[in-house]
Amino acid sequence: MSRPPGIFQKAGAWLNLRSGLLMVIFTASYLAAAIATLPAYGMTWDEGLGNFFFGERYLFYLLTFNGKYLDFKADLASLAGYPLHLFLSPLRDFPHEFPALFDTLSAGAMHLLAYRLRWLDPVDAFHLPTVLATALLLLALYRFATPRLGKTAAWFGTLLLAFAPRFWADLHFNVKDIPEMVFFSLTILSFAGWLERPTCWRALQTGLAFGAAISIKANGWFLPIVLLAGLLPWSLRWQDWLRLARHFLQRSGDYILMGISGAGILLLSWPYLYDNPLRIKNYLNYILSQGGRSGANAWSWQPIKMVSATLPEILLIFLLAGIGITVYRAAVQRRAFHRLLLAWCLLPVLRISLPGMVNFDGIRHFVEFLPAACLLAGVGIQALIERAGRASRLAQAGSAAALAGWLALSTLLAWLGYGPYQHVYFNHLWGGLPGAAAQFGQAEATDYWGTTYREGMNWLSAEAPPDASIYVPVARWLVHLPSSLWLREDLRLFPEDQTPTPDGLASPTYVMFITRPEAENELTRFCQENLQPVYQITAEGVALLKIYRLDRAEGS
Repeated sequence: MSRPPGIFQKAGAWLNLRSGLLMVIFTASYLAAAIATLPAYGMTWDEGLGNFFFGERYLFYLLTFNGKYLDFKADLASLAGYPLHLFLSPLRDFPHEFPALFDTLSAGAMHLLAYRLRWLDPVDAFHLPTVLATALLLLALYRFATPRLGKTAAWFGTLLLAFAPRFWADLHFNVKDIPEMVFFSLTILSFAGWLERPTCWRALQTGLAFGAAISIKANGWFLPIVLLAGLLPWSLRWQDWLRLARHFLQRSGDYILMGISGAGILLLSWPYLYDNPLRIKNYLNYILSQGGRSGANAWSWQPIKMVSATLPEILLIFLLAGIGITVYRAAVQRRAFHRLLLAWCLLPVLRISLPGMVNFDGIRHFVEFLPAACLLAGVGIQALIERAGRASRLAQAGSAAALAGWLALSTLLAWLGYGPYQHVYFNHLWGGLPGAAAQFGQAEATDYWGTTYREGMNWLSAEAPPDASIYVPVARWLVHLPSSLWLREDLRLFPEDQTPTPDGLASPTYVMFITRPEAENELTRFCQENLQPVYQITAEGVALLKIYRLDRAEGS
């Protein structure tokens, strides 16, 4: 006599509850680890250029509605007394380059948690909302994927994302690409949920997430293309296309709601647009010009190569398997979410590969693909484990344990090779970081955003003799802006327009720079050819930052 179905339903519900609880515990632990490691990372390139400055100005404007905070040419006395004197930011005259939403939230965290409560360092507090957003994404990804892809795929997909080296590093300091990726992903998840059960509330959720994405970075404007690609039937049958046309007609009100709510978030979150919403054209022109850059008039394989070089081997291998499985499910089994998942993964990479497009700094300019790639890899892993389960439960458990061990080993090796600076990670299929320099150029195989300056400043504060001078030839603002936080008071920065010479130095003088090619000048070449670094930060044996003692050169 069989047991009542209710017993199995209750057991399944209990297992689902336990699995969900484990994911909550994992995410909470992950969040705690991310917060604890925030002090390993400094202010980064774009943050110093303008994210901090505009975030603080917009925060105070929204709190007071005092127009003086939108006068970006004024060095306001009410803000000059804070440890970070942000009026010194180099791009303070270019508000159209910095959408406001996440910068404002980050500045709010900085003023509350650092300046008012004194719980965190100001830069760490500015980075905290990004860390919180990634924790939200991990939970949302698991919750959404479990009933649609399977529990094993959801678990491994979420873990692969959490432990992807570049994701782990960037969530500590990248207040632009990572938050935009989070809301890009949430838009797709909300839209997929709305497709399954269309309601005005779900449409509004989708629109608000879309608005948040475009209010952080312009990549969010690409979302409608991804969503449309997921909607299109992979069929030549006219009935399928007619069904799609009816869908648009029947749900036109929901689509209008998505568009209006998204545009509303952009306009309301960006005080720069309040006086004249047409200023959005300045932003769009800046984006369409790619910041004044232009790529080759041919298809670029660099982004695809970069994906294959920057993903851990386990993620890359099972991503390829997952794509194959999901293509079958999307085309043959005609599963709509699988079409959307493929579009989410592939289209951001294809976009940046088009003729005229420019890619640099690894995968950060198209990082929206990464959550989908991890879910697809989870699908591949789940298929392997299920196949092993056909042989025996022991084989199934063994394969799952082996794959979990592989992921753990991959994560450990990334930590041993790169430490906290995993934003420069390259897998061993491409020779790691040393091999990447040969394949992609030195500019890609180094600390391209200057986050290592914080560790360099800490070393100088601990080791430099009294009244020493410091020369920073590239991204000087990343040392100047937080100097009151991380540099000893007696240490002096050379002015931006003054370069020391090795001859006749009367006081201890240090030269500190990240190893970006544009950092090189006559003095840095002299140091590298004639001196030994007194301190350097390395990853896999490759120097990311160097500090030289200039006054010890011969003839000084």
